[in-house]
Amino acid sequence: MAVQYQLTKSTTLATDFFIVGDNLTLGDDLYKGEQKIDNIQIMNLGGGVEVTQKLSKFLKLKLSYGYTFYR
Repeated sequence: MAVQYQLTKSTTLATDFFIVGDNLTLGDDLYKGEQKIDNIQIMNLGGGVEVTQKLSKFLKLKLSYGYTFYR
């Protein structure tokens, strides 16, 4: 989910909030105690700020900063 605000004709400010999940299958056998682990589930929760400046017709400068709140 993102929110954008057009500061000027060539400058955009945006905020972003994300929830991303992955399921990873392990190639090697991994055990926790006597239980075999086949795959790992990962969830990332975070957000950030992004500034985009249009420098020319074919060139943009994009600066972004983000933080992962939960992994």
